[in-house]
Amino acid sequence: MRLKPTKGTIGLLSGALALVVFGTGGIVWMQNKKLGETLAVLKQRQAEMADGAKLARRRDEVRVALEQDRAELLYLENGVSDAAYVPTLLKQLEELAGSTRNRVLGVRPIADVRGPTRLEQRRDPNAQEKSGSSSSSKEEKKEVAVPEPYTRLGIQVSLVGSFQSTQAFVDRLTRFPKIVAVEELQLRPHHTLPQDPEANSGLLDVEIKLTAFIMKESVPAVSSASGAVTARAAIGGTN
Repeated sequence: MRLKPTKGTIGLLSGALALVVFGTGGIVWMQNKKLGETLAVLKQRQAEMADGAKLARRRDEVRVALEQDRAELLYLENGVSDAAYVPTLLKQLEELAGSTRNRVLGVRPIADVRGPTRLEQRRDPNAQEKSGSSSSSKEEKKEVAVPEPYTRLGIQVSLVGSFQSTQAFVDRLTRFPKIVAVEELQLRPHHTLPQDPEANSGLLDVEIKLTAFIMKESVPAVSSASGAVTARAAIGGTN
């Protein structure tokens, strides 16, 4: 039995075919759009990975440069004469005190007032006449000290500031680019006139005695490095 196509059947089949075509086209369009978005995200991730690799390489380069700079700074101060080193040191201390909100009254080197050692006392002519035994000369040989690779320089710092600003200054000394140790710290109430606007402001007169360790020019670099380590160990208690 053969079916004869009618106008209704043809129209129905045409509508179904059009619906399938439009549906398939819509699915293909959505898939292409999704694929494009995925490719865009992939490109973005690849670019981020490339940037991350560049940053990692840059970080390694900076780290190597930093280690080289630290190694050079370790021996740099050994080549600077005391004539250039000391004024720079005093200026840096003055700038540090000012940056911690202290008023600087003076930063000056002070003479070494340490008393003579036992060895120096024994070298005195009177001491040698009193001790004529050979045993004393043997003890003298034993007490001959090895020269230190650095010179000690006393520095007096006079400030006016608060307790907090003084504490900040001493704390910053632990990260100071030169090797210094705090020997003495004196705090006194700041004396002001009754009409002075700073009266009753909690300010203090601060006197700080520091010891700076200056590497000797004649000492080889290796000795300077070991001396710097010794000096840093000696001032470790000021942190």
